Amino acid sequence: MKTYLILIILLIIALIVENPLYVQARCIVDKYGHVLGPCSAPTNPRIMDSFGNAITGTVKSGQQIQITADLTNGQDRDQSFAYLVQIQDANGVTVSLSWITGMLTAGQSLNPAQSWIPAASGTYTAQVFFWQSLNNPNPIQPPISILISVM
Repeated sequence: MKTYLILIILLIIALIVENPLYVQARCIVDKYGHVLGPCSAPTNPRIMDSFGNAITGTVKSGQQIQITADLTNGQDRDQSFAYLVQIQDANGVTVSLSWITGMLTAGQSLNPAQSWIPAASGTYTAQVFFWQSLNNPNPIQPPISILISVM
């Protein structure tokens, strides 16, 4: 029985290491997936105007907006990062891709933002990615999304 269990564990590890879509989360979680400890993850994606005011309704075509999220490094070490924002139209076509790179010191919080000016009305999805770096695009957390309605 122990031999089978060890083989299964080794197979799972091999699949995880070889799978380029594997997401490595840097959180302490229990067996049910509940977060128990510090994380490095983007949260609270939102749309702001140029002055930092929240936009909760429809955005006007030609209006500059900021897509922002809260980043916190809950680890006891520094964490390099790349904060990427990809905006797609209703057909899944990427209409904007922008990023910021930097370093979060242990315990530091940051609210990076990327600007975008929608050229046409429609429904868009902004996906926020939090990677180790542009050269090492290993996700620190799965992407988060926010819908943007443009008139």
